[in-house]
Amino acid sequence: MPRKDSFLKRDLDARAHSEAYRLKFHLPINEKLDGSSDATLWTPYNKHHVWGTLYLSQNFVCFDSRVNNPNCLSKHLLKSTLPIQVLSLVTLVIPLSIVTLVEKVEAKNTAADLSILVSTKSSSSFLFSNLKDRDFVIKKIMELVGKMKMNLSTSVSSESNKDHEQTNQGKI
Repeated sequence: MPRKDSFLKRDLDARAHSEAYRLKFHLPINEKLDGSSDATLWTPYNKHHVWGTLYLSQNFVCFDSRVNNPNCLSKHLLKSTLPIQVLSLVTLVIPLSIVTLVEKVEAKNTAADLSILVSTKSSSSFLFSNLKDRDFVIKKIMELVGKMKMNLSTSVSSESNKDHEQTNQGKI
């Protein structure tokens, strides 16, 4: 029977993953990684799906792709014993504050299977595919966007109340 990791180890691992996530995407220090999943991102400039990792946190959806040993152009060279270089090919940071829609995409071909489309206020759309947990990812992004909108409306409302109170204090 496998030994269960202690709470402290899990907590330290989660903190380390969050720290690596913040550093990779240059995010604020209070940002905590919620989860990640392997996925592809459709890159319209070269009309390909690029493999990488989709990351979710309280305020951001991020994607980072990698390509192994990009200097190797043939299968023969890929089988060599040379050290593998990992290079970032595409890095994407989407603030949840600009996300307007997250929807399931049904595709008939296998390249875009298990896809979601994330649309933003700037009319940009991002197609993530090959998400094994697609329904969970959609639910999680929508939950995070909902929390963010609720927090924004609460802070706007409290600021409005403070302004109203300050205006009324000057009147007798």
